[in-house]
Amino acid sequence: MMKKISILMLMSVIAGTGVLQAQVRPIQPGQRGYTPPPLERAELNRGVENTLADLDAKMEIYQEEFNLDAFEMAVLKNSIIKFEEDRMAIMAIENMDYAERREQIEKLKPAFYKEVEVFLTEDEINRFIELYAGEDVMKSEMKKRKKAKKKKKKKNNG
Repeated sequence: MMKKISILMLMSVIAGTGVLQAQVRPIQPGQRGYTPPPLERAELNRGVENTLADLDAKMEIYQEEFNLDAFEMAVLKNSIIKFEEDRMAIMAIENMDYAERREQIEKLKPAFYKEVEVFLTEDEINRFIELYAGEDVMKSEMKKRKKAKKKKKKKNNG
């Protein structure tokens, strides 16, 4: 009789630990009920991208494209630096809405293009805008492709 009780107790302990282990296990990403951990306040702020990091490489491209002399290169470089610093200052303001930021940046662009207009023709200005803004367009296109690739991969796997 004692053996039956001890065997019964042993089986119930083994079965109980399995049930408890299944319930204690945290919910993993991809399962129902998963909520990501809250972000710290510092992580919520979008970083301001430093677009002046590769300015020298861009300036070489602009010089080859528009056949600029040293003075024109210096003026163009200073104009780009001023515009980008103003743009980064606007993007760094945390208590401003995204739409307001965008609106203020759009107000900066005509003044920037007028500074460039002094030594570039209208066709060259359009080409400059394509080159200057095109890098952002290429980055966003790459991001879209990566997202589409992830979605396709996720769809095929799951």
